[in-house]
Amino acid sequence: MSLPLAAIFTNLSGYRHVVATPLLAELARAATFGQVDTVIIDMSAHVAGHIDIAGALVLDPADDLDALEEIARAALGPGARVMSVRSDDLPDGVSAAGLLRFATEG
Repeated sequence: MSLPLAAIFTNLSGYRHVVATPLLAELARAATFGQVDTVIIDMSAHVAGHIDIAGALVLDPADDLDALEEIARAALGPGARVMSVRSDDLPDGVSAAGLLRFATEG
């Protein structure tokens, strides 16, 4: 019997040698700098905003861009895996989560 993806992510984030984050701002910065190994995005979610040139997440309800798509695009460049999943496959209240290749600074 396999575990749901949300349970796997929650379990992995508890290990010291695995860096996992459900925080969009941290995920956006990590994607910008090639630190993301795998990003998992809720296929039905939309977060209005974008990633600025420094990797900061800018949330703006008037923005035509989707911050989740921006994160996926930034992560794909350096070869991250991007998975689009149902909301039930993510931890509660999370629209995206990621496993990082290494820890972010700052």
